[in-house]
Amino acid sequence: MRTLLRVALCFGLLTLGCDQVVPSYVDPPLPSKLQRDDAIALIRWLDTVGRVDRIDAKLMTFEEYVGIAGPVRTRMGDPQATPVTGFGITGDQRRPVWAVAISGQVWPQGRVPVVFGAGPAVSPTPNPPYRWGVFLIDAVRGQLMVIGDAGVGEAWPAIFAQLPNHAVAAP
Repeated sequence: MRTLLRVALCFGLLTLGCDQVVPSYVDPPLPSKLQRDDAIALIRWLDTVGRVDRIDAKLMTFEEYVGIAGPVRTRMGDPQATPVTGFGITGDQRRPVWAVAISGQVWPQGRVPVVFGAGPAVSPTPNPPYRWGVFLIDAVRGQLMVIGDAGVGEAWPAIFAQLPNHAVAAP
């Protein structure tokens, strides 16, 4: 009986120690001209952004973004319109990008309707705002690439929690 108790006790201590020895996976650092606060500042002051209730940024590859969030969805001025999906961005799909999510007021196609052709807009009324948007910044160049998606149904992009967040690589 004592031997069984000793074996169980040793196994239990060994098991507890193993949890501390096994390394957990950490996303590798990615190169970026910008830090997280810089990426947020770049988006916060765009004319397509109004009131900001919440804002956050994560660094990942474009390939990781598309793999989780799906293709870039180009939204029209009308939030009820169906987005154009499958927008292709050429070049290195493993390029680092900052995904900056904003909750508040976002106008993916600008605040005022754009008219191409002969006549002025039927109404000078600005486009209605979306409740959230995800902006993608080319992390190496430090420039806005595209608005990845926007929505009106909820106050925050649900997919944002699933996106990875790499550290910025040391220069």
